[in-house]
Amino acid sequence: MNSAERKADDQYEAENDVTGNDAPSGIPNDDTYVSGGPVPVQKDDAPVEDPIDDPKFANSDAQLGE
Repeated sequence: MNSAERKADDQYEAENDVTGNDAPSGIPNDDTYVSGGPVPVQKDDAPVEDPIDDPKFANSDAQLGE
């Protein structure tokens, strides 16, 4: 890329690149997607069922074998 192309490219990026306050908020607990439609979606902080209470027995290979 020659210097004229580089200058034009830099100018285009300066005018058109999206920066600033338009970035997503990054709120980790955004439950706006929760629905009760045909495929219900649960909240991020909903409890998860753990059938194996004792970590000593939490062996995925053994579970897959069953």
